[in-house]
Amino acid sequence: MLTSHACQSDNWSKSEKKNFIKICQDEGGSNDYCDCFLEKLMEHTPIAEELERLDYETKVELAKSCE
Repeated sequence: MLTSHACQSDNWSKSEKKNFIKICQDEGGSNDYCDCFLEKLMEHTPIAEELERLDYETKVELAKSCE
């Protein structure tokens, strides 16, 4: 699932993706939910370092599409 958007995921390193998935799952997200949320985040924010500047409301909206 993570490789389906290769052009977006090129800017996220394997370790950044793994770290995001681990944090998401540690917070109670399922594999499918965390994979979906990561895809949405990579589409919206192609550079992982910029994720910390993403506002809470945007994150919620992206997450809602994965529920």
